[in-house]
Amino acid sequence: MKTTAKLLLLLPIFVSAPAALAAASDLAVTADIGATRQSGDGESGNAASFSAGVSYQITPNWSVLLNYTDSGEADLLSISDTFVGGNVVYDATLSLDSSAVGLFAQYLTERQVEHWSFGGRLGLVRWDADVNVTVHASPDIGLAVASDKGTDLAAGLLAQYALTEKWDLTLGLDSMRYTISFDGESTDVTNTRLYIGLKNSF
Repeated sequence: MKTTAKLLLLLPIFVSAPAALAAASDLAVTADIGATRQSGDGESGNAASFSAGVSYQITPNWSVLLNYTDSGEADLLSISDTFVGGNVVYDATLSLDSSAVGLFAQYLTERQVEHWSFGGRLGLVRWDADVNVTVHASPDIGLAVASDKGTDLAAGLLAQYALTEKWDLTLGLDSMRYTISFDGESTDVTNTRLYIGLKNSF
């Protein structure tokens, strides 16, 4: 009787276990490195970037991705000038440092052409950007000029190569346009990111 009672108590676990395992098998983690180009007001700069995320496969072709991206600090403009009221020349660099959290819907074709899949993604991105000035001296002096955040649409192209049953090589190009506002003025910034990474499916 006790054994039967224990089995009855464990029955819901046994019943739900296959569904839980199936759901877990649709999860994947992603990580990639890349180069980000930030452009605004006719100036542009490049920086190394990193991204990590978690995706869930809804159908064989559609998935959702939640990721964090650090776009690095891109030097946009170099300045040479003199201090007010003096003859001392100084050099300075204007840079843009940004990061973002994004939620994307992704579409990939079935595997074809030597295990390659191709597709795209579209999503909402919550970005955070800082405009900094570094005066080159001994030591360098860093000054925060402006800081802003917002939410905008981002889109990208994807390619994925199946290395094994669980591991994929990922290649992609993402683009986003947002506006930084400070001191009553605004600047439109285009963020373009090219990356390569890995995806591990559970």
